[in-house]
Amino acid sequence: MIINTPLKTERTAANTKLIETNLAFRKLSFSEAVAYLVGTNVGAAVLSLPYAARTGGFPAVIITAVLCTFFSLASHLFIVETMLRTPEVTQLTGLFRTYLFRGRSGRFYLGFLFAVTIGVAIPALTAYILGGAESLQAITGWQRSTCLACFFIPGIAVVWLGLGITGKLQKLVSLAMGGIIIGLTVFSLLRPDFEPSRLAVFHTPGIWPLLSVGIFTCMSQTSVPEIVRGFADRPVLIPKVIRTALLINLAFV
Repeated sequence: MIINTPLKTERTAANTKLIETNLAFRKLSFSEAVAYLVGTNVGAAVLSLPYAARTGGFPAVIITAVLCTFFSLASHLFIVETMLRTPEVTQLTGLFRTYLFRGRSGRFYLGFLFAVTIGVAIPALTAYILGGAESLQAITGWQRSTCLACFFIPGIAVVWLGLGITGKLQKLVSLAMGGIIIGLTVFSLLRPDFEPSRLAVFHTPGIWPLLSVGIFTCMSQTSVPEIVRGFADRPVLIPKVIRTALLINLAFV
């Protein structure tokens, strides 16, 4: 895809008019990019969906998952199109600054968005580390400091080594999550009190609490800029990456 936008520098990605800023282009393989998006989505929201589904039933889960995936796909592709039409590669907040938050008041909006992002990201990461360490300690009996290090050190490695190692680690995360979901499904089917007729139970009002959880199973839009950077020389593959990742995520859900 060729974007007819004047260039400010000759340092561009092949087959596009994207300008390499302080965010360098790091090439990703197809599987790494898919795993990066899937790994962003899977987690607490996917595992908590069955609990939220207790009031709506299995059909409500299917309806919610399909709806969330459809709108998530549209938003992902919209961000991709916007980024490919924006010469300077940036993060999602950079797109907001370019197209939405302009002028003097725009700085306050960006500051607020930055504060909200930090206010959500840091507590969430802290909760994952503390919760994971507590679970590991309960399973293994190791010291708390050792369990914390098992979660903290890989996180530091991802930040230090960059996007390439993130994609590889997301593969492991996705495979592990898939194994957990398959295991839980098999054990549920083998339970003596399992009744197949329960799968047909459907309560329409139960969709509303499911939507609030289902939305968080398709929230990898913030990772789209990384995918665009990783496929700057192969932009035609980006939609395929997103479709594949969201279909895998739908299967998880």
